[in-house]
Amino acid sequence: MIGAASLGCFLFILLACAQHQTLVNDTREKTKNSHDDNNLLVSGEARSDGNSKPRLEMLQTVCGEQERMEIIHDTRAKEKHQCKMYFAESSIPNAGFGLFTAVDLERGDLIGEADILVPIIDAFHEDDIWGMMLDVLWGRAYGGGTCNYKSAKRVSVFSPGSGSAINSHMGLSNVLHGSNPIVDDTGLTLSQDPGSGAFSSYYGMSLKAKKAVEAGSELFTSYGAQWFIDRTEWLGYIPLTTDYSRADHIVKKLYEKLDDTTPEVVGALLNFIRHSANERVAAALPKKIDDIEKAYEAGTAKYSLPNFIRTPEWLQENAICADNIRAEKSTIPQAGRGAFATRTILKDSIIAPAPLLHFNRDLVTMYAVIEDEEEDGEYMNSEERIGQQVLLNYCFGHANSSVLLLPYGPLSNLVNHNRKEANAEIRWSHSRLHRQEWLSFSAEKLAEDDFGLIMDFIALRDIAPGEEIFIDYGTEWEEAWDEHVREWKPPKDAEGKVIEQEYISGEHLRHGFRKEMGVRDGVFPVSWLDISGT
Repeated sequence: MIGAASLGCFLFILLACAQHQTLVNDTREKTKNSHDDNNLLVSGEARSDGNSKPRLEMLQTVCGEQERMEIIHDTRAKEKHQCKMYFAESSIPNAGFGLFTAVDLERGDLIGEADILVPIIDAFHEDDIWGMMLDVLWGRAYGGGTCNYKSAKRVSVFSPGSGSAINSHMGLSNVLHGSNPIVDDTGLTLSQDPGSGAFSSYYGMSLKAKKAVEAGSELFTSYGAQWFIDRTEWLGYIPLTTDYSRADHIVKKLYEKLDDTTPEVVGALLNFIRHSANERVAAALPKKIDDIEKAYEAGTAKYSLPNFIRTPEWLQENAICADNIRAEKSTIPQAGRGAFATRTILKDSIIAPAPLLHFNRDLVTMYAVIEDEEEDGEYMNSEERIGQQVLLNYCFGHANSSVLLLPYGPLSNLVNHNRKEANAEIRWSHSRLHRQEWLSFSAEKLAEDDFGLIMDFIALRDIAPGEEIFIDYGTEWEEAWDEHVREWKPPKDAEGKVIEQEYISGEHLRHGFRKEMGVRDGVFPVSWLDISGT
């Protein structure tokens, strides 16, 4: 609460800064970016009344230091509660980031913003080429499924938003996919617009609560039993849904035995069962007799993950707001959708974290499809290169490197290019989950590792609610786009006719602009530059 002595000062600041919306969400303050309080109300822009004096300087002139700190403290206390979804270290050990809800959810409630799906068509790669993408792909199926193309033999689907950011716990699943995507090319047509096919047309994939979810809970979906079974070699025997049910039954019987049997006997029974039961059931059981009561009262699933519900204070201290942006049609012509601020975002604060998938650029090369002579009814890729996947446009990279970096997280993939009006940039994260030492690895050695690289989208200045967020993709990208626009002609079929827009054919994904996003000098590690320049 603001002290009486500073009330007049506080009212002055509200009036002086109302047009610039300087009461901002300070959730990002706790992300270890070393922002000091003096950045809270700074803006490099001139005031609309012609006074270019920085707002912080005005605040310091009008108010004393104590009053200024009281105002900042009060602003923080109010604004921190605006965030409804957070990125934070997952409660599952070694699982990286997880998504947490800051509000109570009822069954059927939609969670966060709807997101895009990126199709990968006719890619019959070996697993070593797919690499870590195998862990996040949906539906490597013939003919597609969520994204259908009648001309495709196989459609794989990548969900770069919440679909990749959310973790799975088979005993605590509380989220479902709420709606299927719609086809929306934001009004662009293949026969008239050079931007058509340069981004995914599938939009509107949402999450919803499958049951009531307590505020502070980590959100979990179900990857399906087979996902864990296929990864037993390196994940171990992760309990599945039925395993937790069986473990609950065993714990109930052991707990009841404590009423008429000594703890030593029950402990011996527990050890016997753990060594003789199915490995996944055994993994769900408590290891000590002292924990039988806890497992019985909470259930073995909740007992296995005691910190999956976090306090508001913990989230504010340790998490990063995950709903700073929403999707709308971009203000940039031909760009499709863009990312827009949902609230005022402070200069130098994190707009959105960007955990990264990294893989070899061979993954996004498109090859012609032929029948597999050794497998009846199966298909494979020939050696004929016919283009590149639209997935390339969502990656960061360098022309002299085989490494591509694919960010994931709610809507961060919608941040468009605008060199002149860039109000954000991408930086390597200071999160303790980021493996900084990997930046010194060779491209070959990096390919041996899994999740661990993280970037952040950082505000270069104060960003107002409703303002579109832009970064600079670099000179090389801009020149490639300008050349594409100059030379673009409507694509034609084998008979020389202009191909009209027909999403289900997949043609709009075969003819679009393709170029990875660049990063500013010094960001992309020199040790990853493994392709000679021309």
